Amino acid sequence: MDLQTRKLKVIGYLIELQDEKIFSKIEMTISESQKQQEPKRNVKPFTPEQLINRAKLIRLVC
Repeated sequence: MDLQTRKLKVIGYLIELQDEKIFSKIEMTISESQKQQEPKRNVKPFTPEQLINRAKLIRLVC
């Protein structure tokens, strides 16, 4: 069975679905899957030198 056919079957199942609990579980699963696929930020912690320089800069401004 190809992907397109499988998607259509899932859509048909969701259209007929009447159980709120099952639908909620499906929604949560989709939401969690989307969160995992989001690009993660590449945030690096400051080095001690960067922190000291920022503190000095703040002193000059204040």
